[in-house]
Amino acid sequence: MVARLTDALARSILDPSAGLTLTIDHLIDWEPLGFQGSGLGVHTSIPILSEIREPLALRIRIMSSTPWSSHYLLIWGTRLTGCVNLRRLDLRDDHRNPDGAEVWTARTHKHTWSESHADCMAYTPTDIPHDPDLTVGVDEYRQVFEAFCAECYVALGPSYRWTEPSLPGRGGGESLWVDP
Repeated sequence: MVARLTDALARSILDPSAGLTLTIDHLIDWEPLGFQGSGLGVHTSIPILSEIREPLALRIRIMSSTPWSSHYLLIWGTRLTGCVNLRRLDLRDDHRNPDGAEVWTARTHKHTWSESHADCMAYTPTDIPHDPDLTVGVDEYRQVFEAFCAECYVALGPSYRWTEPSLPGRGGGESLWVDP
């Protein structure tokens, strides 16, 4: 039988009063995105350790063509069950809520999952450390990732180590950062 995500299960994972311990305890290791040598960007998937037997991971995706628009996802599921974005943070990206009530153009927004809307509904966060302009600040990817972990109640374990992404197609060792 294939497991199915429900509102009750999502709440039990994301509600701090449930008392679950969610932890990442890994080196952040970046992989090329796309076909061999395509230079599309980089991504990483970090398994979340917990006492529950739910498949959870944090993923980050950064495209070489739009490094200012990065994506952070809390994923539930596997290839067998289907992967669901429990939470998704899109920095400086576009989105339109299905009801048309709010539209984002190159603006930061967060998605929350529910049975009724999947991850189609978004809102504007106030807790993400970044410059809203199309400029990637020094150490921004790490700061945003750690803020996203905190929002998802995912602790950083003693073996957690951040490594800066190196985007393909930006020249060997070229800095991603724009100096002020």
